Amino acid sequence: MLDSPKPVVFTGAMNDASSPFPDGPGNLLGAVILASSTQARGWGVVVALNHYVNAARDAVKTHTTNVQTFQSGEKGFLGYVSQGRVVRFHDRAARQRLPLPTALPKVAFLATFAGDDGNQVRRAVADGAKGLVIAGLGAGNVNAGTFAAVQEALGRGVVVVIAPSVQHGAVAPLYGGPGGGKTLADHGCLFSGDLNGHKARLLLQLGLARFGPDAKALKALFLP
Repeated sequence: MLDSPKPVVFTGAMNDASSPFPDGPGNLLGAVILASSTQARGWGVVVALNHYVNAARDAVKTHTTNVQTFQSGEKGFLGYVSQGRVVRFHDRAARQRLPLPTALPKVAFLATFAGDDGNQVRRAVADGAKGLVIAGLGAGNVNAGTFAAVQEALGRGVVVVIAPSVQHGAVAPLYGGPGGGKTLADHGCLFSGDLNGHKARLLLQLGLARFGPDAKALKALFLP
């Protein structure tokens, strides 16, 4: 959406101004230093709090109250802000750019679980969802009941993306059997790799707005 080398910096605070240890002012200063630094060019959208810089694609909130809550898991921080300057650790992965649509299609994000009968999938489709993102089990699997509902959704032209339900690692079509990742892929499901479900939902909305239900184009978005 933004074709520019300038960074877009999101920041905030874990402790408000009434706290003995407010972190907002320092985070705001760090964000300004980061946004104006040539060292941050090409990083795209970032999340920067408590001195450290995360690529927005990888940033995850890992603690309810700790000021070092935002982490990037196995990808690691892009860098940090120290003594008025930006220190780079590494460059981020290739950025994706999509035009901003005037409207986004309806996409539901669902988490499967033991004993899931698939009815949450059916309700989302009945409610008009054009796409579904399902946080699968393990490396990207669902149980037999959910698999039956997924088949119904695919038969109605709904795009289904399987996303990870854990913080580290990627989903992939590995296992057979009803609801196994390989079986899901064989029936037309896509996989988000290591992109978590909340972010996969946003990417699927943008992808559907740009390409419609073109499986090949959408697959390339999730596994560039």
